[in-house]
Amino acid sequence: MRGGRVIWAGLACLLMVLSSSGCVDIYGSKDLFSRRGPAAKPVFKTSTKIAIAYEFETNLAEPSTFTYSYMKAFKVKNGAAWLKVRLSLVLIPIPSVIPGNLVPERYLQIRVVMADGSVWVDARYTNSTLEEVAALNPLDGPWSVTVGAVGVGVKRLGQDSLQVLITGYEPV
Repeated sequence: MRGGRVIWAGLACLLMVLSSSGCVDIYGSKDLFSRRGPAAKPVFKTSTKIAIAYEFETNLAEPSTFTYSYMKAFKVKNGAAWLKVRLSLVLIPIPSVIPGNLVPERYLQIRVVMADGSVWVDARYTNSTLEEVAALNPLDGPWSVTVGAVGVGVKRLGQDSLQVLITGYEPV
């Protein structure tokens, strides 16, 4: 009697397995039994798109030494995970003995335009700052950055400085 129950239980299990055999995922089992194994995940790496570092060296007789401008296009790959803009502006203190009308308004202005033409970053800084802005899953294609700045500086006395770094985490 006991042997009969075991046989019936085994037959019931066999019947269940055979009746559900058409429900096996074909693609899952193909990956499971193929020699290649599951598809490899894409490899990502951080790449530098734009790197700017500038220190002002000004001359009162040369007004053009107070300004800095930069414009460049860069490409974001399809499937990029993120894009970051990190910027730093350091403005030196101006001694009170220098008349205010001799020193121009000092600032850093940055504008980053996405591949579809819309503006992602458009900011103007008039104080020393350190900031980072990130975009997740950025649009692929050509982007552009425009940087404009006004500053002062004399070696050995102090110099305004700026840094802009744009990096992306993209598939290789």
